[in-house]
Amino acid sequence: MAQDVIFAVKWCQKVEIQYLMSQTITRGSSGQKRRSAGFTVENMTYHELIIEARRIFDKADASCIKEHVAVQFDVTGYAAGTFYLEIKDGKIHIEPYPYYDHDARILASAEAILDMLGGKARLCDEVQYGRARISGNIGKVTRLHDIRLRERVR
Repeated sequence: MAQDVIFAVKWCQKVEIQYLMSQTITRGSSGQKRRSAGFTVENMTYHELIIEARRIFDKADASCIKEHVAVQFDVTGYAAGTFYLEIKDGKIHIEPYPYYDHDARILASAEAILDMLGGKARLCDEVQYGRARISGNIGKVTRLHDIRLRERVR
């Protein structure tokens, strides 16, 4: 019974995320995916933030990271919520719920988090300028810089 409930919840989340993805991402004349008009961080929802984070790491290479890394992101302001990024066996997993046994926790706005994940801003700079706060194992968080993004995020 409990397994049926868990499966139903995960299936509903998957369907909702697929629907949101179809609403926020369109194809341009060149056939490449682009954001639809009016899509900015200020009007981004929590689910759109998760989709964008997954898109950033869709083709990323984390094979150089052999250890287990779990970082929980607490998003403030627009798109407020909690999600985690886990690297396990060289694979990246991003899920839209808290990770209670995380190595580190980052508190920041959606814009700062997307800048950090996309490589536009360095984590130490975000902390220095007060746009992000870190608690936990900072060494594990710095391992995120070792992930090689195959496609540069715009």
